[in-house]
Amino acid sequence: GELLPTVIHVAARALTGQALSIYGDHSDVMLVRSTGLAMVSSFTVQEAHDMAIVTQIATLTSRVPFLHFMDGFRTSHEINKIDLVSDDILRELMPWDKVEEHRQRALSPLHPSQRGTAQSPDVFMQMAESSNTHYHSVNLIFEQALVDFFRTTGRQYRPFEYHYFGSSDPRIAIVTMGSSVEVFKETLKHIKSEQACVI
Repeated sequence: GELLPTVIHVAARALTGQALSIYGDHSDVMLVRSTGLAMVSSFTVQEAHDMAIVTQIATLTSRVPFLHFMDGFRTSHEINKIDLVSDDILRELMPWDKVEEHRQRALSPLHPSQRGTAQSPDVFMQMAESSNTHYHSVNLIFEQALVDFFRTTGRQYRPFEYHYFGSSDPRIAIVTMGSSVEVFKETLKHIKSEQACVI
């Protein structure tokens, strides 16, 4: 890819078929899985606010574009109180050296460059493979952004969260994302399930 840092924030919803549905579906964001965007899901209003910051830090550092999504209507239209991150903390968190690097890559007559050329298949594939080093480093960069965010705000997140309420060796794993995470966590806690966990 062109390795242009960007974050696209999406309130996910069902694709319109025989009728319009705005509830609990990720079919629109799942369509872009093969585009090279790193994908991050939020399941609360607070987490959506926080991940907007974390993904911005991660995209500037990695140069890989991110898609940050939340449940359409369920989370995007929820009215709730959140703890905003102050401008001072935002200034502390932002990788200003990476912001400047991004600005220097802008098209300018002061430092002309060539982009978007036609390439033969062998050169095209070599160039495509050369961007893999950026993609391989995304996980570590994202995790470091989460650590830095926790250090400054006290709110801790992980790329994958594991919740169980009982046995540390459950037989059933429920893998979910979006606002359904809280539903499964509270259900397992209520029924005191020793058999299942939520990832």
